[in-house]
Amino acid sequence: MPKRLTTSATNAKLLGVCGGIGEYFDIDPVVIRVTVVLATIVTGFVWGIIAYIACALIMPRPNINRDSHGYFYEDDGNQN
Repeated sequence: MPKRLTTSATNAKLLGVCGGIGEYFDIDPVVIRVTVVLATIVTGFVWGIIAYIACALIMPRPNINRDSHGYFYEDDGNQN
């Protein structure tokens, strides 16, 4: 299964955008969050907030569900 850029269901502070980017590029999501905050401050708050919301709307949610014990598992779509 190819790697997809999705929001994170397990590493989310707001909407899972930074966690999803971190998981996709195998980077600590904290580094992504700090970079986003600094870029937002430097470029003006409006553009950073708009970019974050746009990513949250564009990036799909992962196909992850919880089992009866609360653990996450990925739903591959097969109904066997």
